Amino acid sequence: MLARRTALGLALTTLVACAPGPSPSVTSEPVVYGEDGRREAYEVDATLRALALGSSAAIFDPASLDRRDPSAITPSGRRLQSDEDLCDDQRFLDQPTAASCSGTLIDDDLYLTAGHCVETEEECRALRFVFDYAYASDGVLETIGEDDVYGCRRLVAHRYQDSPWRDHSIIQLDRPVVGRTPATLRRGAVTQGEPLVLIGYPDVIPMKIDASGHVNDPRAAELDRFYASVDAFGGNSGSGVFDAEGQLVGVLSGGEDDYARRGDCNVVNVVDEACPGGDCTGHGEYIGYAQNAIDDLCASGWPSARLCGRPATCGDGTCSGTETSETCAADCEAPRCGDDVCDRGESATCAGDCGPIVPDEWTCEVRWYAAYDDCDCACGAPDPDCDDARLRVVNCERGETCVEGVCTAAPDAGATTRDAGVRPEPDASLAVDAGTTVRDAGPTVVPAGDEGCGCRVAPRRAPSPMLFVMLALVALAIRARRS
Repeated sequence: MLARRTALGLALTTLVACAPGPSPSVTSEPVVYGEDGRREAYEVDATLRALALGSSAAIFDPASLDRRDPSAITPSGRRLQSDEDLCDDQRFLDQPTAASCSGTLIDDDLYLTAGHCVETEEECRALRFVFDYAYASDGVLETIGEDDVYGCRRLVAHRYQDSPWRDHSIIQLDRPVVGRTPATLRRGAVTQGEPLVLIGYPDVIPMKIDASGHVNDPRAAELDRFYASVDAFGGNSGSGVFDAEGQLVGVLSGGEDDYARRGDCNVVNVVDEACPGGDCTGHGEYIGYAQNAIDDLCASGWPSARLCGRPATCGDGTCSGTETSETCAADCEAPRCGDDVCDRGESATCAGDCGPIVPDEWTCEVRWYAAYDDCDCACGAPDPDCDDARLRVVNCERGETCVEGVCTAAPDAGATTRDAGVRPEPDASLAVDAGTTVRDAGPTVVPAGDEGCGCRVAPRRAPSPMLFVMLALVALAIRARRS
């Protein structure tokens, strides 16, 4: 992220240039104001830590979660330093960039994030919402279990527009969240100079908490968004912004440049906290008032005693809150494979709803399995990608091909077009948890250098060899026409 950019979602990884501005169409990601106030969850006081771990969750592509052990689900991503080309003296260099956006639990089964993070129900159902993506101590992540990972049942409220300015999505999770406390909403405008707390996943690394923020421009008359000095980066889009009492007042949308170039690497872009010429109008990161998202939800008739003063009742036509197919069959269908909802317990049995099911025998990175990038051989189990003869074979010696997951001498070693050598060696410097390392190789959900547009992220794929052949043919045709 070398210039203004959006926080991440699920679509493009290409570079796109946009003009700066506060509208959703040019949302961008933030920067450090004065001293970098980002802290790990274990470094803040107990009250703030409970608020953060109890209500904040990161958005993930399932390919970045190793779920073979349901009691110890492991995030998988590139190192921050390599992802952002950071200089050696920057913070958090070895932390994994495994998530995509940030958000906050606001009811038993409702999650609030930025509108540009999740725009359609189809996108929503391809995501996972993960609690405890945070460090428990220096270099050791919190243990993530099945009760910490949720799917998307539906997108119940979404707005991403210029006039009136709105940038929010509310997602109903696939089941009520266990062992968490939804954030308490605050209504009304913030005041200039008021202290703020930002909780989210900057650069899509594990949770960071910045309790050093303050309001610059409340825009109390418009009550659409406000501007503040909070230390946020790509991935913080959707982050909850809280007041000094721990009440949710805003949803982070965008702001200034993340990084500046220093020689041949990047450093955090540090901005003076003082408002230019003493005028704080539009100065800082821009944050949508959370109450607008709740108003949209309630206006739709959604039953929520906590948010709308309208409790869910069996027979109201909406499966919400703590209702299940057992407690209210009239509103809630029983989970079934093929309903496009990854319900609890289906991750190991229903590939159609939950994505590829990684075999227990698989020994390579989970994100490489059925990733539509390469034929990953010698990984303990056959990779479905190997069924596509156009994809290169990796982890085998030159002259070998892959048969049923095993490197085997090709029938005609000189004629094979699928011999592409071996994968890069593991990057052993990135230990995500005890006994687990993450490599800078293969497809993963990574921040896109999208230059400030409303661009979103998909897993990176290696270019197909056919692409290069087609490009070469086009080039030859152009030269032939010119000659």
